[in-house]
Amino acid sequence: MSVNTHISPANSNTAFRSKCLWLKFKAKTLLVFGLRAQAHDVFQEILEINPADALALHQAGYHSVLVGESLVTSEDPAGAVRALRNL
Repeated sequence: MSVNTHISPANSNTAFRSKCLWLKFKAKTLLVFGLRAQAHDVFQEILEINPADALALHQAGYHSVLVGESLVTSEDPAGAVRALRNL
């Protein structure tokens, strides 16, 4: 299974981030109530908006995410690691 991880500039705006945040809340709530199939559909919707979303990728069955390039090219590698820990 492969995922296109190209993120268009339109996906970086506040409206998309807000929608992803809402969808994550919705998906987690569905999981709490045992509605796994519906939660999976919501995680798929998150991946359509932001294909590199680590939480949605994990819930969709991916067990690892390649983050090395972002750490190597970051002006603040320590800050990048802190940001990844907060995912």
